[in-house]
Amino acid sequence: MKVQAADRIAREVASAYEARMAAMGERVRLLEAEVGSLKKKLGEAEKRAKVGAEEAAQREVEDAKRRADEAEDRWRRAEAGRVRAEGELEAEREEKEVLKLRLLERKGGDGAQAPPSGLTTRDLIRRDKIAHGAPTRLLTSFASLPPDAAISLLAQVSSLLGVSDPSAFISGVRDVARVVRALPDVQRFVKEVDDVVWEDDDADGKMHKLVETAKKLREWKADVRRAKKLEVFRRRVYRHLGIEPRESDIAALDEIDRSLSARLANGGSSSAESARLVAHFQSLFDVPNESGVQAAMDRLYTQTSVFDAAVRRLRSTLGREGGSVTAVVDEACRVIKSWRHMEAAMEKDDRSGIESSDDEKDRFESVRISVDGADEGDEALRELGKLVGRARRT
Repeated sequence: MKVQAADRIAREVASAYEARMAAMGERVRLLEAEVGSLKKKLGEAEKRAKVGAEEAAQREVEDAKRRADEAEDRWRRAEAGRVRAEGELEAEREEKEVLKLRLLERKGGDGAQAPPSGLTTRDLIRRDKIAHGAPTRLLTSFASLPPDAAISLLAQVSSLLGVSDPSAFISGVRDVARVVRALPDVQRFVKEVDDVVWEDDDADGKMHKLVETAKKLREWKADVRRAKKLEVFRRRVYRHLGIEPRESDIAALDEIDRSLSARLANGGSSSAESARLVAHFQSLFDVPNESGVQAAMDRLYTQTSVFDAAVRRLRSTLGREGGSVTAVVDEACRVIKSWRHMEAAMEKDDRSGIESSDDEKDRFESVRISVDGADEGDEALRELGKLVGRARRT
């Protein structure tokens, strides 16, 4: 009677768990179908995003991805629940086997054999199932793993992690988990670098190989170093020629570079901005085509340097450290005219036999000394006059 009751209870328990497993399996299948449907919708949304309506399609793709992730997460939780349910069902089956053995022991009386020393009836059943090819699902729960299988599994994981010391196993697993958590950030960083490096490349949104990106960055680094060396060489040449660029010119170039960088950072186009600046330069200095822009810029810089040197020389000669350039030129013209009138008057006196006074000679000599080298500066003065005239017109 007790055996029949035990069998009935065992059958009821088994039926209940089998029904529960069937329900769990049906739920898992539904979730898998939902995941498949969402992935299909995700594919369709990606296709629509490539054809048109990029922003709307992108939002739809992100929403589909989110729902797919949520469905996959639910599927994983359901799978974990199914595994736990299978473990519980297997435990119940083992309990049923143990109950049967106990009933058989009671029924057999003293003739029943006791289990070997140190092993329980459950251990004997588990060892027998493993020895006779028990299903692999029994090993899905760590609690149900036998010591030998657990040791073998731990050895395999340690080999994959490259850990030989058992005490370092946990730290190795933590390192792997840390790398896995940091992987999305690394992927995002690599994507951003790829977008910046290959901004002008028509790759249809596809990422380039890391080897190609690294090669491109090394080329940029070499170009920057070469540009720095050329800049040092240019400064040495200008210093040797005595036409070292002014600090205001360098500051203006730096400001142009900063403004261009700001425009690029805000989504501006470097090519369009450069074309506009070149066209403006051609319009200001009457350069017919772009091929002559470089020569015109070099010529303008040389003339400007000569102009600055001439102005500094005139300021030093005339003793006018302040004032505008126009005032300095006017003062120089006045001094030269005064010197020429005085020279003409003295020549006239010499022809007339009139001897100039000592004061007049001293005054003429001081004026002559003050404009000494004017003949050498005629070219600079002519260039100065041209530039001043152009400045007045503009």
